[in-house]
Amino acid sequence: MDVYYSALLDMSMICNKRPSWTRTTKGKYAMVYVEYYCGFDIETTNVYNDNEKLAFMYHWQFGLNNHNIMGRTWGEFVQFIDRFAAYMKLNEHRRVIVWIANEGFEFQFMRRHLNITTVFARTKREPLLAVHDDKIEFRDCLPISGGGLDYLAKHYTSVRKKKGDLDFSIPRNSHTELNEVERGYCIGDVRPLVEWSRYIFETYIKPLGYVPMTKTGILRHTIKEGVTDEIKDYVRRAFPSQKLYDIMMKWLFRGGYTHANMWHTNMKITAPVNGYDFTSSYPAVMLQYDKFPMSKLLHVPTIKTLDDLEKLPKNCPYFIAVRFKNIESTTYHSIESSFKCVRLEGREVNEDGEIIGSPLIDNGRVSRAGIMSVFLTDLDLEIYRLFYHWESAEVAACYYAAGGRLPAYLTQPLADLYYNKARLKKAGLEDTTEYVESKKAINAAYGLTVTRIYLEDIHYVQGRRNDDGELDEWLSEDNPRSWYKIVKGQFLLPQWGIWVTSAARARLLRTVWVIEQESPEGGDVVYCDTDSVYMLNCEKHQHIIDDYNHSIYATNAALFPEKPEFQDLGEYDRINKKAKSYYAFKTLGAKRYIKTQKLIVNNRVYDAAGETSVTVAGLPKDSLQKYCRDKKADIYTVFTDGMTMDFMYSQKKAHHYNDKPTSAIIEGEEMHELSSVCIYPTTFKLSWAAVYKALLDDLAERRKDVEKYIH
Repeated sequence: MDVYYSALLDMSMICNKRPSWTRTTKGKYAMVYVEYYCGFDIETTNVYNDNEKLAFMYHWQFGLNNHNIMGRTWGEFVQFIDRFAAYMKLNEHRRVIVWIANEGFEFQFMRRHLNITTVFARTKREPLLAVHDDKIEFRDCLPISGGGLDYLAKHYTSVRKKKGDLDFSIPRNSHTELNEVERGYCIGDVRPLVEWSRYIFETYIKPLGYVPMTKTGILRHTIKEGVTDEIKDYVRRAFPSQKLYDIMMKWLFRGGYTHANMWHTNMKITAPVNGYDFTSSYPAVMLQYDKFPMSKLLHVPTIKTLDDLEKLPKNCPYFIAVRFKNIESTTYHSIESSFKCVRLEGREVNEDGEIIGSPLIDNGRVSRAGIMSVFLTDLDLEIYRLFYHWESAEVAACYYAAGGRLPAYLTQPLADLYYNKARLKKAGLEDTTEYVESKKAINAAYGLTVTRIYLEDIHYVQGRRNDDGELDEWLSEDNPRSWYKIVKGQFLLPQWGIWVTSAARARLLRTVWVIEQESPEGGDVVYCDTDSVYMLNCEKHQHIIDDYNHSIYATNAALFPEKPEFQDLGEYDRINKKAKSYYAFKTLGAKRYIKTQKLIVNNRVYDAAGETSVTVAGLPKDSLQKYCRDKKADIYTVFTDGMTMDFMYSQKKAHHYNDKPTSAIIEGEEMHELSSVCIYPTTFKLSWAAVYKALLDDLAERRKDVEKYIH
């Protein structure tokens, strides 16, 4: 492995004038790709205070096959890639791909130094592809690998990303010497990308004739092979109008149910807590559920009340726009997100019809309201009937469709992927790239059904200035294609993804409801997280889990006879199998909980204090544990409203984008950037909304009779 500095580089030392190349699938975007394995990365130094947050590139590294090229300035980099492109005779039809981990970061620095001719981006500042001079494609690998550079290196390459060899707190400029260890760190950031490039060539470009852009796109490419003109015509006819599509995706589509039982929030529970989660929740719904909307959604103007829904054809999925009056939770689980309410007013409606008070919001979800207007699927309404009661309900709109299973061109590839994943898991091959790819593709199947149709196109126009004369190169414009042309290219219906999440929530919440019916006041279900449930008194409720699993086994046996690999698809599986239960648990709301299992040594379970795991959105793994160890503090006491951790422990970072040229003197050298992004440390603070804190305070008196749960 040879290392060169760009200023001393002879192109003939690293380039083969007659390399292998591959032509992508014929068509409008056909391209020849030279088979060079390339990766690019930069190192930056930051200057930040209350008034400015600046960043400057002081070292770049470029991996090309077995060679590593390094430089210190953008001028050197531009000279290098232009000489490289000229030597290889690259052009708009013959290109080289260079992979970057998190391209948005590097692009913000390099975009005004290069001749950017094409950009494909999902959102502003999030390019997936950027082309220099119509010759070199810079592509982001993270949307395909599904994780950061550490994750990519662990699962796809033999080279691991190095850690700790480069102190980022030291200010550096383009003349700061790097020692051998520090240079090794820099090289270590591009070697995995070089191997990744080889993997992409061998897996996708050469055998399949295309370059993937996202993990969802990979599965889309596979499924499209089974899509006929008849299928496209069927989808076009069943696709909702643009207006209805916008309404459905904004108001009807919901994610997983992630929420804490307010009764148990902010309490250290020391009675045993058990966790269960679904095995492949969304894939299970896609393969098992049999009442997806499979035809055009038809409007039924005669449906005015919930009782009128009985007039609809049997076994037909539907959705409604409904206005509830004086609605209130029946348990301490609030299931509806306030963000999905079209109208949300007051706490109740008085005898004069006046809306009074304020809605009672439980950590972002509605516990009580005077008026609440929402869009619900038939499955959502079923769950509403369990978890809410109301004074009256008025249906403003109703749509229904013929029901059925998802089509084979979607479910068969998904079933094949699940079978392969289960086979590899059974063989103990969970650390292989093949297993990771199967798991990634299975997860992408759901993502494929909920991929949004963006009615705006994101453009990057280099050198564009706004009306004030300032450089403003990111531009959002209406999609020039008509809705008809957009729909004509679709092969999946958006309502399928909506019903996938709706059915998955219904499965989870039906279980929660049954458990709570045989629980004391406050309930035994402590916390839910999309596909998992944590509960008290597990032995008492085990029959509910067992009954559900038996029904799933029967369903799988009927759907997949003679395929035992599918037996556990969609079952409840115990989360903590070794210690069986957690002897301490505390939640502060959605995506905020800690749990402690008993000590396990050599597969033996001991009663001594064990390992505490932390799940807090925005807080890196193990940071809270380290903070409490250093401070000699009890983690359950520290973990509360108002918890604050400085960067030393939280490692929380924020981004500041500079779209104008910046400069600063660093270690005696004046450094310049035309555009940049400063990633700077910031404090992590966990806090509740005032209304949520007041709600929990109101429960304090009512919880006195359960003090046996409190340490």
